[in-house]
Amino acid sequence: MVSVPTLKKRINELLENSDLNTISERKLKETLAQEFGEEEIKKHTRAIRNTVEKFLETAGEGDGESEGDDDEANEGGGSKRKADNQGQPDGKRSKVEGDNYILALSGMKKLAVRTFKGKVLIDFREYYKDKNTGEEKPGKKGLSLQREQWMALKAALPQLAAALEAGNTDMPHVQIGSMRRAYVSEYNGKAGLHVREFYSTPDGEQRPSQKGLNLDAQAMATLREHEQEIEAHAERLGGPAPPASPAPAAAAAAAGARASA
Repeated sequence: MVSVPTLKKRINELLENSDLNTISERKLKETLAQEFGEEEIKKHTRAIRNTVEKFLETAGEGDGESEGDDDEANEGGGSKRKADNQGQPDGKRSKVEGDNYILALSGMKKLAVRTFKGKVLIDFREYYKDKNTGEEKPGKKGLSLQREQWMALKAALPQLAAALEAGNTDMPHVQIGSMRRAYVSEYNGKAGLHVREFYSTPDGEQRPSQKGLNLDAQAMATLREHEQEIEAHAERLGGPAPPASPAPAAAAAAAGARASA
């Protein structure tokens, strides 16, 4: 008989040495069944699922590229724009480097407006500091949104901000793309805004993947404060975006797949 702690340890070992973009829950269960027996695995289905979801969420919140949140961008809070400077970088949290607009959200987490193959992207990403050069570089942890996905997120920011302020983790997920969602969830005892890509399991359930970023209350406040700057730079790079209707909430059944961050 296998204990739950032993099972969890083995699951984490398997996931750490697997390609998370290709491994499925079915393959994982088949491997575990070979080691511990099929009946044992059936008895611990819920524990397996919870362990997988926790691993994916943890992987999304801290991979090896990140080297902590101590950064000058964390000092002083969000700066307020003057009325005659809307749509322009404020020079403190935001700046323009070449064609890219960079906004420090909180800690080492930043938003960049950039282009890739002619498309405008709004990139949420955690940076890390190169040990040799001291230069800040974008890490693997994050998610790039296409323009229409950003517009869907932007339309939902007021309700997401209200849920975050109230600590309401029961708010339905907001669909910002076919497999991408924004939602408020708790991680390490604190509520945060998650912008994350999901994947489908063989049985048709949607689960959160490691692709995405968790934003705290400070990052949310900075994001809302600089909405006009972000959109102004996106327009400079790609022209006006079509108006977005309020982003629909994911179905209640899909909301059950919310990450327990």
